[in-house]
Amino acid sequence: MPRRGKWKTRAVDEAVRVDDVSATGIGIVATTVPGFQRGTKVPIVAHGHAGEIAIRRITPTDNPNETRYGVELLRPTRDLVEELLAQSEIAGRAELEDNWNRAT
Repeated sequence: MPRRGKWKTRAVDEAVRVDDVSATGIGIVATTVPGFQRGTKVPIVAHGHAGEIAIRRITPTDNPNETRYGVELLRPTRDLVEELLAQSEIAGRAELEDNWNRAT
């Protein structure tokens, strides 16, 4: 995540918790970054799979140091989406497809 210093912006790795995953975005809980606003674009890396997100929703949590961000995945790769699904508590792709195929 970008952090502004006195003279320049530098990238800082921040651990986030994947809260939700959908077809076009993810919900994450991360360290509060005061400079973030709707539309801010941020690089994302999950176990070596890189991509870019755009912040679409910012919701405070009970912890003033953490914020819940709703973000849109911008041109995600399949590997990135699979990794984000694996990090969430949501069922994996194969299980979701199996449930869909068995639905009546």
